[in-house]
Amino acid sequence: MKKETDLSEPFRRLFAPRRVVEPALRGPLTRVLAQAMLGVVVRVGREDLPIWNHKRYEPRPRLTRGDEAITHYRRWARQFYPPDRPD
Repeated sequence: MKKETDLSEPFRRLFAPRRVVEPALRGPLTRVLAQAMLGVVVRVGREDLPIWNHKRYEPRPRLTRGDEAITHYRRWARQFYPPDRPD
């Protein structure tokens, strides 16, 4: 009879938390990374504001390859439109 191999030990070693950053540096490093991420989010948000401020509904938008998700989303969302709303 073949003995079962315990696979938990290799997984434990592979996914066990590692001390990549010394505990004393974790707080300051976390703050710096959080500030950098927030800066990116704010910058990208500001770049998108003109788009969001000037968007409009296009009943039959011109789509390109890869935009088929818009069609699927609109088909799904149609169930929430009032019955008299034109497509």
